[in-house]
Amino acid sequence: MNYKQIIDFWFNEVTAEQKFKKDLKFDQYLKNKFSLLHAAIIAGEKEDWRQTPEGTLAYILVIDQFSRNMFRDQPEGFAYDQKALTSCLHGIEQGFDKSLPEEQRSFFYMPMMHSEDREMHEKALDLFRSLGGHSFEYEIAHKKIIDRFGRYPHRNVILGRKSSAEELAFLKEDSSSF
Repeated sequence: MNYKQIIDFWFNEVTAEQKFKKDLKFDQYLKNKFSLLHAAIIAGEKEDWRQTPEGTLAYILVIDQFSRNMFRDQPEGFAYDQKALTSCLHGIEQGFDKSLPEEQRSFFYMPMMHSEDREMHEKALDLFRSLGGHSFEYEIAHKKIIDRFGRYPHRNVILGRKSSAEELAFLKEDSSSF
């Protein structure tokens, strides 16, 4: 499978609802279709993808987005976040993001939104602001949580982290997770 197939799949076949809503059938579909590719990327077998804008985007999609579906409610869903973030930042440094269409840039920047690092959210804010619309609104919502807690409380149980009383109260609110 090549990176162009990943881009085509994600942006031409997958619906917006599938990208953002919990759908266990879709999660299983991704796992069945992409688990070998995911493992190859994690093993370092697709580093050449990171030499082009589209290749870097596909690399990010597999380890950032697909991981969240393939390993929903498991620590592995977040285990590759740093690798995705490193690829994102490398791509930005190379100017790869600027050559991509707006929707693709949104996913290129997603590892920054998923980060639990406040500094990353400062950088992400400017990048998502340039996209405007829902992407920018979602980054603001994510940044508010990181500014308040320094992490995403909805990950605590999955990652075996102890929640504070404030986090537990927050988790009862409708806007506590994505």
